[in-house]
Amino acid sequence: MTIAANKFKGIRAASIMDEESAKFAKSDDNINVITLGGDYLDINKAICIIRNWISSEFKGGRYQERLKMIEEIENENMK
Repeated sequence: MTIAANKFKGIRAASIMDEESAKFAKSDDNINVITLGGDYLDINKAICIIRNWISSEFKGGRYQERLKMIEEIENENMK
């Protein structure tokens, strides 16, 4: 799911397995799509992960520079 989602311009997807990785995916990488493995997470854990991801905020700053680099690569390679 993550690989397929990242084939689309503007999508930054990550496979998330716990609340901590959800927090850092949003705060450091401004991930805008998360994928959750249904074989590895029960519904309560998935809900906790989603809530943590939604409530996290992107830090910006030096992390914004990374996203700018990704955007430039997308603009060059994704027509």
